[in-house]
Amino acid sequence: MADPAFRNVLPALTADLADDEELRKNFLTVVWEPRREACVGSLRKGEARGDIRPGLDIDLLIDLFAAPVVFRVLFGHRELDQKFVREVVSAALSGVGMAEDGFCAHTG
Repeated sequence: MADPAFRNVLPALTADLADDEELRKNFLTVVWEPRREACVGSLRKGEARGDIRPGLDIDLLIDLFAAPVVFRVLFGHRELDQKFVREVVSAALSGVGMAEDGFCAHTG
């Protein structure tokens, strides 16, 4: 998503995806699903290591990570940088990490 070409194309593409079922299916198959599957693998590894609670809805967790990034790409209202991505990851993991009271140890 950091690729400027993708940032420029996604807002217009989103409108086309809403109106064209075949394009939407192709986009999901070629662009979105491979990335989601890579994320599923990473999250399953984190679950196996004990970094995140077992039994979570992985699709929901991926949406928690992806939605803020996609939102910034679509609307361009704030910068999308590594700091923001780290903040999103930290915020999401604070709610799903293994720790008492549902918070990761590093959150205090």
